[in-house]
Amino acid sequence: MILQADSTGTHLYTLCELSSTLVTHTLPPLPANLDVTKEGNPIAPIPGQPGAPMSISRHSILPPADSENQSKMLASEIRLLPSLTPSGKHLLICTNRDSPNSEGDAIALFSVDDDGTVERTSQGWITGIGKHLRGMAADKEGRFVAVAGRDGGGLTIFERDSETGLTLQQVAKIDVEQVVAPLWID
Repeated sequence: MILQADSTGTHLYTLCELSSTLVTHTLPPLPANLDVTKEGNPIAPIPGQPGAPMSISRHSILPPADSENQSKMLASEIRLLPSLTPSGKHLLICTNRDSPNSEGDAIALFSVDDDGTVERTSQGWITGIGKHLRGMAADKEGRFVAVAGRDGGGLTIFERDSETGLTLQQVAKIDVEQVVAPLWID
């Protein structure tokens, strides 16, 4: 399980490794009178009680060609990128790994509204990036994304479109072996 919170602290996006699903949860504020230092006090309300976190959406990250292979595949990385425009949507990217398809693994693309609503983008997925996608990183502005294929495909660099920020286009590919952790240095 890999977690990513939004910048407002009101939503948590969980990438479930074994089921290759993205789950969105609400994160209500903690009650003002809650003493988290007192022994026995829960840090958050118990599920089902008012103010408790709730699961509000669930999406598969597998492209249609891999839907029958879910038991053989694993989710790997999640990144929530900021909007590139003042009123635009955020881009949430999830990687999968170990697709048995010859074209390789894919990344799934989702738009995220400020209210936490998650929808698959019109681009949906980018397939054939590499084998065993292991790492993903974005530059500090969220304009460029690097995706690493450990067992093939090297390092692929994508740029977000400047209009909506919700589609990616490959701008570079570096043929390196067993890359697992790209890192942007400013």
